Amino acid sequence: MVIEKDLTLELVVDPRVYTDADSHRFPNLIVPRFAPDPSGSLDNVDTMPFFERYSVPIDFVIKTNKTVGSYHNTHHLIGVAWLVYVLSELNGVREQQDALVIAALFHDYHHPAGYDDVVNIDTTLNAMASSGFWDNNQHLPCLRTDAESIIRQTQWPLPDNLQLTREGELLRDADQLYATYFFDLTLSERLFSELGPRFGCTSRSEWLARNVEYALSLRNSFYWPVSDSMFDASLNKAINLQVKQLADLCAR
Repeated sequence: MVIEKDLTLELVVDPRVYTDADSHRFPNLIVPRFAPDPSGSLDNVDTMPFFERYSVPIDFVIKTNKTVGSYHNTHHLIGVAWLVYVLSELNGVREQQDALVIAALFHDYHHPAGYDDVVNIDTTLNAMASSGFWDNNQHLPCLRTDAESIIRQTQWPLPDNLQLTREGELLRDADQLYATYFFDLTLSERLFSELGPRFGCTSRSEWLARNVEYALSLRNSFYWPVSDSMFDASLNKAINLQVKQLADLCAR
């Protein structure tokens, strides 16, 4: 297991949502320029409060999250949490926003990289419960039940008897959106390393072909229209990078 104390998100800095004031605390935490809404800009969402309001759980996750797999890591947790914050703001779903963002920050905490998602979620909730997070933040225990319930709603595939709340839908959207929205070739390698064997892909070319087909199948499949718009805004880049890499592999 690896504790990721030095978090790096290898993306483009957008000065509207990340300023020098944050550099001492999150020196490598970067967010993308991809459009998170139909207007094609970040102008109608102030995401600075994400870093300010949730600095305590963000710091806690950076310092304590233990990862087994290469994809479900701290990069993933904070990226999904940022996305779910943006989605909740754009959709006006703010009643349980604190519980939702905390759920996103911990939804794959100590992820064991297993193929049984019930086991993965149980591992996450048990690790979260024993981490001291709730005990050390006395103002947060009132959110615990809601946050744990939202995490339960990330089970994949979705069981027929699992009723989703609005917050559960937003977290599932953010979780699905993450790989395309933050896509680069480093993330592609992490995906292949952890998930390739699960889907029977023994080579990178098999994995890339499978990934392109899967990404295209996700169009108009999200719970919230804004999530579809964010996906569409980042899809071409993700597809083009993978097609180019696939062509390079086939040419060898």
